[in-house]
Amino acid sequence: FSIYNPDELEPLLALYKPDIVQTPYNILDRRIKSSGWLQKLNENNIEIQARSIFLQGLLLMSPIKRNKLFYKWRFLWRDLESWLVKNNISALEASLRFAMSERNFDYVIVGVETQKQLEEIIRISKSNCDLDFPESLSTSDVNLIEPVNWIC
Repeated sequence: FSIYNPDELEPLLALYKPDIVQTPYNILDRRIKSSGWLQKLNENNIEIQARSIFLQGLLLMSPIKRNKLFYKWRFLWRDLESWLVKNNISALEASLRFAMSERNFDYVIVGVETQKQLEEIIRISKSNCDLDFPESLSTSDVNLIEPVNWIC
């Protein structure tokens, strides 16, 4: 299964037991974990793949462009940018480390636009770094975390 929202899982699992579930998981969208489904899937030996770790590139977008397009969430962006500066970390590294820090995922799926991004992702994935990702950076606002709802 490839889901957008953890609420999709209960009716699907009532009918089928999948081998694999792909789900969004990123600094802003932690619903699969907070709903308890991440642990349930793991306990049922279902392979779990994190996707949308960059939120369709939104988390990697320049702050000026992002704030213009997604102004409604300017305070969330401000907090995220402050956290990145405080931790001396890029948005790409933070996004990747966040997804990779969750041990219940079997795989993290990434998309890249350039060879340089791919090289950076490989470099980051081979190194260790413990970070505390504040819960205050997450949201359940589907108008932000579900790209199908974006009106740009």
